[in-house]
Amino acid sequence: MKISYRIGFLVLALVAIMSAIASAYQPADVSIRFNGGGSHNKVYVGRDNIMEILVRNDVAIIGMSIGFQCTSLSGSFSWVTPYGTKPVGTPYVKEHGDVIGAFDLTDGIVTVLRLPDTILVGGAADTNALPAHASSTVFASLKLRIPAGQPAVSSGFCVDNIFVPPAGTWQIVDINFAGFPPTFNGQENTSVSIPDAPPICFDIVAQSFIRGDLDDNMTIDLADLTRLIDYMFFNGPAPKYPESADVNGDGRLNVADVVFLIRYLFSGGPEPSW
Repeated sequence: MKISYRIGFLVLALVAIMSAIASAYQPADVSIRFNGGGSHNKVYVGRDNIMEILVRNDVAIIGMSIGFQCTSLSGSFSWVTPYGTKPVGTPYVKEHGDVIGAFDLTDGIVTVLRLPDTILVGGAADTNALPAHASSTVFASLKLRIPAGQPAVSSGFCVDNIFVPPAGTWQIVDINFAGFPPTFNGQENTSVSIPDAPPICFDIVAQSFIRGDLDDNMTIDLADLTRLIDYMFFNGPAPKYPESADVNGDGRLNVADVVFLIRYLFSGGPEPSW
């Protein structure tokens, strides 16, 4: 008898778990990250930060309407312009649709409303549907700056998924013209007009440089290695933030920094950190 109760309890527990998983799943997810993610998934004071909007879609999609509200506990912030190509004439948004599939947003459908806090990204495919992508891929990005001198705040910059009135919804439309609310950072939304997934928050840090990012574009790549070698051995130009050349963070600039960066870029070595 006890065995039967235990089996029954396990079955009910499994059903509850599967139901919770099913209720949270949507065939598309929208997520946010900063500066390429990883250890740089934070907002830096006193420099430009790239806020990326990523989309995972398990079905081909032909349209979207996704709104965001940004808040900073550190103080004011501003969008950096010119950046990207949209909206036409006031480029705050860079579209990456050409990278992830033949999905081109028509002109004017990316809008920046009630600056500095509210953004609406949406519209219909101009040519073809966006093909299914099992992994989250950068769809669009913005660039923002928190002025120098503002304090560092843990979890101080938050991005919320919101309904943007009067026409905005939190919605993705598939190739069958069926609209549904995508999850936000993997968290369930129950309505296209009342997106209730929690906001995602990022640390605001006071450090203005990134070790290894000598060209100051928020990405560590071969161009940085070339610039480091040129700077150290061929009297090349100094980086904007000299500390960025101290790749291994030991307080000295020498060949060990070059070796550290080569290992990171080509053989799975540790990422340059503070």
